[in-house]
Amino acid sequence: MPNSTRSANEAMSIIARRIAESAAAINLAPADEIGPMCEMVTTFLDQMMAGISSTEASRLLYRMIDRIDFLGDNLLQSVNPPAQRTAFQDHIGQVFARFANGRSVHLELGVWTAWPEERVQQHVGPDKLGDIIRLDMNPTFPVDVAASVTALPFRDNSIDCISSNSLFEHVPYPHDILREAFRVLRAGGALRTTVPFHFVEHGCPKDYLRFTGQFFEDVCADIGFTDIKTDTRSTSGMLYTIHQLSKAALVNTDAPDAGPARRAHVAIMSILGVCQALDSSFVAGGASHWHSTDMIAVKPGNYVAPDYAPDHSKHFLDRHDHILACPLTGDPLIRQGETLVTRRGASYKIVNGVPNMVMMQGQSSFSVIAKRLHDLQRKVRELQLWANAQGELLTGTGEIWAGQHYSMRLNDLQRKQHYSMLSRSKRFLRRIVGR
Repeated sequence: MPNSTRSANEAMSIIARRIAESAAAINLAPADEIGPMCEMVTTFLDQMMAGISSTEASRLLYRMIDRIDFLGDNLLQSVNPPAQRTAFQDHIGQVFARFANGRSVHLELGVWTAWPEERVQQHVGPDKLGDIIRLDMNPTFPVDVAASVTALPFRDNSIDCISSNSLFEHVPYPHDILREAFRVLRAGGALRTTVPFHFVEHGCPKDYLRFTGQFFEDVCADIGFTDIKTDTRSTSGMLYTIHQLSKAALVNTDAPDAGPARRAHVAIMSILGVCQALDSSFVAGGASHWHSTDMIAVKPGNYVAPDYAPDHSKHFLDRHDHILACPLTGDPLIRQGETLVTRRGASYKIVNGVPNMVMMQGQSSFSVIAKRLHDLQRKVRELQLWANAQGELLTGTGEIWAGQHYSMRLNDLQRKQHYSMLSRSKRFLRRIVGR
């Protein structure tokens, strides 16, 4: 690349042309506005280069062109791709390689419309996953089962790997997702999730929370996961993150100043996009700003894959009937026509081939929930008595404080073990009463 003023001018022209092409491709502004908007960008960049040599300016501008090429179609729309590759991506590949055996069952949580059948088939095969189960609360999406992610309709130790994308922020009690994932995973199975951090509010139907890596590291460890790794670095950078946020804004076309607002919006998005080349100049590369948190955690134990591959000539319910369970009681499910039933009388409808495990059917649901709550409360009382007895034994040796502390720690443990099932039972009860 020639080190000259001419090469800097050429670079500026390339930047303006790429921005114009991106804006025109998605009809972001009328054709007669695109030229002036690009001029706004180049004027800003020209002023920004004040005080540096033409050689330095040329080098920086070509770095900005590289950033435009990196962003591609995402310059003025959609979600930014990872800003850089980190060791975390390599670790993800190493962990998930164990599931590429043609037999492993993968559970995708909160699929929305992101997993049509064509995408499923791309990831299933002899040297890939054995099957992908798509789960969402909305049965109208392309799903295999409709259920709550805080009450998974599967038996213990029945799933090989689990993942989700932009799910946790839509669940008011996300600890329950992690507990349920731990319960249904096989030994050596893995949970991977990606969640937003610096991101706009987005309902689906509601948006509750944002997550740091520290949340997953601490909570997953408390639940029992090991080999917990998180990553925010690959989607970090001050300008990179603000650029992502700017693209989520929409101009109100009915506003009296819609024209100036639109021109300012496109120009600012473009400037933030090309100036991402400067993120490395901020302290720690601007790592305190990031748009998403990535996490992987493994259930302890040696992984052993299933003995056989799922039979894809059969319907989902037929090839996975041995791992389905009532999300409330854990009882096996038996198919009776277009209904799944348990021995305690719980039942779930099958609609258009999709079992709806979000809500129980029938009046027997009341007795099922009442019985489950009674059983759990009795178990809590038994554990409380046992904890008190242990405390008394320790007290007898003079370690009064130790006995009380031990009892409190056990109480904390039992709360963790039973919170999910108790709260899940209450949520089921509220749904039924609300009918």
